[in-house]
Amino acid sequence: MPDLLILLSPPCGLGLFGAPGLVPGPILAALFMTVLAVYSRVFADWLNLEQPADEPGSQPGLGVE
Repeated sequence: MPDLLILLSPPCGLGLFGAPGLVPGPILAALFMTVLAVYSRVFADWLNLEQPADEPGSQPGLGVE
């Protein structure tokens, strides 16, 4: 988890939920990072994250060849 997210999640939890937000703030931040990691792995081919540098513009699923 990035350091900035760890630093900002408790104050954001306080702002959203009040004093009890010290616990759900970091939990929600960690859940967001986990969902983002799973999403990027599942849709890596569609998001074109592994595109070679010598083939610009080729995107799978768009019918462009």
